[in-house]
Amino acid sequence: MSSRIDAWDQKKHREFSPVSCGYPAGFEEKYDTGDDLGRGGFGVVRVVSKKKNGKQYAAKSIKKVLEVPNLSIDRQAAHLANIKREISVLYRLRGTLNVVHFKEALEDSEYVHIIMEICRGGELSHSLAQRHYSEKTVSSYMRAVLRTLAQCHSHRILHRDVKPGNFMLLNTSERSPLKAIDFGLAVFYDANKLPRTDLGLEGTPWFLAPENLSSEFYPASDLWSAGVMAYQLLSGYLPFDDRRNRSNPALSQVWKAILTEEPNFNIGAFNKVSEDAKSFISMLLNKDHSLRPSAKDALNHPWLAGGNSADRAKGAPLQQTVVQRIQRFNQGSALKRTIFELIAQELLLTLVPDPSAHGAPLAKMDMEAEAVTEAELAQGLASLGFRLEASEARALVEKMDEHRSGAVRKSAFVASQLDWPAIQTDYREQWLAAARKVFEGFDDANGLTIQRLMSVLREKLPAAEVDYAVEDALVDAGYKDEEEIDFEGFIRILRAGSADSLDNLDQYDARLSTHLSPRADSARDDSEHSQS
Repeated sequence: MSSRIDAWDQKKHREFSPVSCGYPAGFEEKYDTGDDLGRGGFGVVRVVSKKKNGKQYAAKSIKKVLEVPNLSIDRQAAHLANIKREISVLYRLRGTLNVVHFKEALEDSEYVHIIMEICRGGELSHSLAQRHYSEKTVSSYMRAVLRTLAQCHSHRILHRDVKPGNFMLLNTSERSPLKAIDFGLAVFYDANKLPRTDLGLEGTPWFLAPENLSSEFYPASDLWSAGVMAYQLLSGYLPFDDRRNRSNPALSQVWKAILTEEPNFNIGAFNKVSEDAKSFISMLLNKDHSLRPSAKDALNHPWLAGGNSADRAKGAPLQQTVVQRIQRFNQGSALKRTIFELIAQELLLTLVPDPSAHGAPLAKMDMEAEAVTEAELAQGLASLGFRLEASEARALVEKMDEHRSGAVRKSAFVASQLDWPAIQTDYREQWLAAARKVFEGFDDANGLTIQRLMSVLREKLPAAEVDYAVEDALVDAGYKDEEEIDFEGFIRILRAGSADSLDNLDQYDARLSTHLSPRADSARDDSEHSQS
């Protein structure tokens, strides 16, 4: 279709002054660029190699100034806000194995460069089109998707674009983990101010929930999209479509189907699909958002959970949850992780000087030294029966290594493994004594404030990450910047958690070999398809 360009449209875009997003410079000094992985309207994704050590990453380079006709000041400002929000989301989710690892953000005069873990297995939708896969494979993929959503919602993040194209396989092997890669539409929300009604109909129309069509967005809307994704992966069809013209659908017909139709399981593709799978999809595709489960609860569905209820009730021994515990610890704010590590240092001197008190992990991982390197952590976890790619071991280390020393301190590892609520209950006196000693170390003649606590983080973190840490800390603490904190308030910070808690270990990928799992069937699937 041709279009006439009038004289007043000929200026390609408004001239905007060079703008800084607040990220460090030095992209070209730190990285060599390689092949393109993909291109879009706002930028390009390329392979990059770190000059210092040759390690490869994916760099998503986004233009800072939109090149569109009649660009308004408001639209340009919204574009920059979207870039910053996506980076903030990646930062919040860093340290979990279900999300592509965020390395850093850099900028130059034209682009913001988001450096991430590189996924060589391709988009999930493309990969599955090229090979046979089973229902168990889809189940393991959906377990990974639901874990991603549980983590997002615990951080008060709406994903808003759950679909196969936004998940990639880390490598080309049959056992490749699945990673969430794109958070371009993700937004933060206040649980007390739902639904969000200020968001447009962005995203892929076929995956929109019924309430989205009325401009209402809830965490449950992401669960609907996950149900659409599960239906599509199991059948090859979208559950809600323009049935009269699939090749050139009318959006009005797609939206009508979303509002009025039920998923059809009476097609040939579902003849050999289990009733559990159909039940799972139906549960997520309930048109009443209030009747859909949370992501955390959906993970308990028999189609995803595997094993029997007795096994799940027992809980896995510590040795089998090491990797999950690391991820859970990594999802806490930098402030809380710092304080827990300092308390762990005190407890190591008094309560648990013997590594065997933590069970096999510390003893087997030779934590006599005060720190463990990335390679040593990977080797230690492998000796315990965990399957981790090199980039994943690196991601776990980088999140726990606040000092950027290239190693994880013993106290940080211990802090990640301890069951803190149990410590506070079973060893109350020792816990309070250690916490008070740390509190007194922070306190000074002017009293303890959040700003005083944040000064510790400023000494530990790269300058570009301090703002994120401050924001997380203020949310965690529930205090204003200058409000003074007494010891009771200090303890409340440590006990604070989101309403949809991050503490549940089932939200995190175990990466556990079959022979260590008490849930044989589920673990075998995890071993064969480590996407979960």
